[in-house]
Amino acid sequence: MNSIKKNEDHTYPPSTWLNYFRSRAGLTQAELAKLSGVNSRQIQRVELGTSLIGNLTAKNLFALADALGVEARDLLRPYPLFC
Repeated sequence: MNSIKKNEDHTYPPSTWLNYFRSRAGLTQAELAKLSGVNSRQIQRVELGTSLIGNLTAKNLFALADALGVEARDLLRPYPLFC
């Protein structure tokens, strides 16, 4: 599955590692919320950048990582910005 979003003539990379790993797993925000037990609104805020993933509780961070099959530290790494 390609994690790059396409909109008309523009190609946008995912905005966070959470978004990247969720897209790679082929999950919607609602599906990830159900698998992890983390509120979908909280997932949405992290992916939109209005909330930092480092501010999640440890319980929620590990729940998301477990649901995505990645290490929690993978979600906390600085995300490369593309210019």
